[in-house]
Amino acid sequence: MRRCLFAGLVVLLTAAGCTDNAAETTAMPGSVVVGSLALGFSPWQEGAVVPPELRSVSFVLLSDGVELLRELRDPDRDIVNVVDDEVVAGELDEQPDWESAILYFDFEIALEPGEYELVSLEVNDPGWSSDPVSLLTGSPKFTVADSGCTYIGLLNFNFYRLPPGSIDEQERMAGAVAASTGVEYFTLLETGSFFGDSIDLGVPSADLRPESAAECTVHGAEVP
Repeated sequence: MRRCLFAGLVVLLTAAGCTDNAAETTAMPGSVVVGSLALGFSPWQEGAVVPPELRSVSFVLLSDGVELLRELRDPDRDIVNVVDDEVVAGELDEQPDWESAILYFDFEIALEPGEYELVSLEVNDPGWSSDPVSLLTGSPKFTVADSGCTYIGLLNFNFYRLPPGSIDEQERMAGAVAASTGVEYFTLLETGSFFGDSIDLGVPSADLRPESAAECTVHGAEVP
């Protein structure tokens, strides 16, 4: 993944070939990683558009200097295709009660035992963009045990979204946000840019974990 510098901001840009996507490996590792992912989205200002349903989301991971792409699998389905009831469609001015939209699902991925850093989430959905969209995560880390199954807990990432506009307009809006908040990392999109709000990681009690995590070794993800 290449980070691109615009007007003093470090951004991830899907247009004009600026983002290099991690190569997806085809080997099937022997360990299963189980967890839950919650994505929260809030409008930064009037005109921000609620993100559509996710068709596919992947983890972009770093391990021993190698970047890996792993598409999340829902234990009850082949590919993640789940949207929470709180997610609505439309613009902020059409949804006056919209404070945040939440996507939540359990997942499984296959990884070799070892240490991993979650660099970003990659959304691959034409409703978002014709190219994959990378959302920075703050690079939490987790360990995959050699026991055959590892539970890494609940990963909750929250993002703000800007209104639609040209890339030049997105850069100007991002610059204004950076000046007022100190936030430096953005994903620039003509359909509405994203920037991070907060990260919440934790290990829920046994009764709130996915059924597939029952026999797993617990290694909760942590922010470095």
